[in-house]
Amino acid sequence: MTQLSSTLSKCAKDLAGFAVMFFIFFLAFAQLGYLLFGSQVDEYSSFSMSMYVLAQIQHLYLLFIIIITPLKKMCCLCCTRTY
Repeated sequence: MTQLSSTLSKCAKDLAGFAVMFFIFFLAFAQLGYLLFGSQVDEYSSFSMSMYVLAQIQHLYLLFIIIITPLKKMCCLCCTRTY
């Protein structure tokens, strides 16, 4: 047990730096999901729900069908051209 505590005390700065960077990226991806899917997908309707869904994605609980369906609609709208 002393070896674990000495190892954690030696790497505390590195772990803190990793945690800060992880949460910066986590919040950035949550904001991106909110901005991209917030108007179309109920699970991304608020920023807090977007963070919850992102946490679920990390634990592989989310079915990606709720994301794919609006993307198919957006792709169909973008790919249809009128000449």
